[in-house]
Amino acid sequence: MTTADISLADGWRHLRGGLLTAVPPPHRQQLDDLVVTLLNGIQHAPYHDPLAAEQDRLRIGVTAATHLARYTADDIELLAAAVVLPFADPGLLGFRWLLTPGLPPRGEPLDWTAAMVLALTPPEGTRPGTLPSDDTSWRYVRQLLALPPLLRAAVIIERALAANPMAGALPPRFPSTPFSPDQMALLAAGVPVDLLPYPVPPPTSPPAVPPPLGSPADAIALVRQHQAMPFGSHRVWVDGDPGFIVEARELVYQVRWDISPDQIHRLGPALTMPGDRENVVVREPGWLVDRVTGQVTTVDLSTQDLRERVRAWRIFPLPPGWRPGPRPPLPQGPATELAAMLPAPLFAAMEPVVQRATARYTALLATDDWPDFVVAWWVAAHTVGLLTATGCTDPHLLTAALLAARGTAPTDTLIEDDSELWHTPAGDQARAARPRDDQTYGVGVTQRAQHLLTAPATVRTLAVANAWARARVETELFGITPTARWDELRALSPLSHDLPALRERTATV
Repeated sequence: MTTADISLADGWRHLRGGLLTAVPPPHRQQLDDLVVTLLNGIQHAPYHDPLAAEQDRLRIGVTAATHLARYTADDIELLAAAVVLPFADPGLLGFRWLLTPGLPPRGEPLDWTAAMVLALTPPEGTRPGTLPSDDTSWRYVRQLLALPPLLRAAVIIERALAANPMAGALPPRFPSTPFSPDQMALLAAGVPVDLLPYPVPPPTSPPAVPPPLGSPADAIALVRQHQAMPFGSHRVWVDGDPGFIVEARELVYQVRWDISPDQIHRLGPALTMPGDRENVVVREPGWLVDRVTGQVTTVDLSTQDLRERVRAWRIFPLPPGWRPGPRPPLPQGPATELAAMLPAPLFAAMEPVVQRATARYTALLATDDWPDFVVAWWVAAHTVGLLTATGCTDPHLLTAALLAARGTAPTDTLIEDDSELWHTPAGDQARAARPRDDQTYGVGVTQRAQHLLTAPATVRTLAVANAWARARVETELFGITPTARWDELRALSPLSHDLPALRERTATV
């Protein structure tokens, strides 16, 4: 029987022996069930000899998981994620969408195995074969650097097996894309030496990566540089300088002219190439700007809303509560992290807001919106950590920190806008301290800082802590602190003139 004659689940049963032997007996059936469920949901890839290529991916995944099992044999979810990861890796001509039929959200709650696979895979907009030569390479590296070392180890081992087959892995039937030496030097940090497939030299030079975009103003500046880009088959022009409207979601800015579409005119004849069959006319010209790479893409805003467009750029963050080995149920991750940060009586005093946030998170885990909640949670966790480090034991102020936290879009919050928690002292503090989008960069920051100078110390404390936490989260997302976050912290620094502990701790991100 050849590899092309058997299903992926059958291939797994043929290859799993060494991996199951490395796993403690009580966990073997659970690992088998997790892997079979994922493999049964994988779609066939749209290229020649798909089953043979998929069997090669499976062999690489099983071998990588077997290497990991020598270090973390009881982490069943991590091992299952490593087995199926090659099917989603564009470095092996894989696609994340090949796995999504077997992964939530499908109206079912996310689980830890699916969460780890999604966190490890590049965005769907990252095309196979492009990783070593353009900015998407460093985009993926930045994504991986935000993950724990054991998860990064899965990608490192898999890429090494694909490039230099060993330990029984078959030579792949497709080109593999290795990381550069400088990228490997960064990715290997913190990974146990016995999990590294080969010695990693120190980086030879600082990586030449573009700075991330920290504000809508950055996106507008880039769009102005790219206004000559064609839309469909035409270049376009507008009278005067009408300005721009920017909408943010996740790691994408959507930009359009601040005029009606009928005021945008096509310039010159259609830009057609030999063989073009149609003259493509864009009804509502606009731009998408990747906040990580600065890539500018022209789009027709009449065809999709921003939520649909960002799917190609989406990065799935690792949910809160992850730790090697046994971990809390995924919906309890935020509460578990918060309980570890706070004294028990203080955590108990915050039970209403924790319960409400947990309920919202649990509901979102069956939808596409859970990544936005996770980013907001990171902001909340960093804010609470900063406040407690400066001696805060006020449950109202810590509750306000959770209420004030949000992600990129205004709806990316931990608590719904109609919650009764907003009609409390904590809600009043959160509303007073949380900025609008236009108050986080440029002249809006200065105006807001002037307004808050006379605010109560609790509001000033929360405003500075929230800004610091957002800077910390963006630093973790991008690997570099955006200039706009430093500018915001400098503008708000006078608010902590009488709060020395806060001033000292927010001097660095």
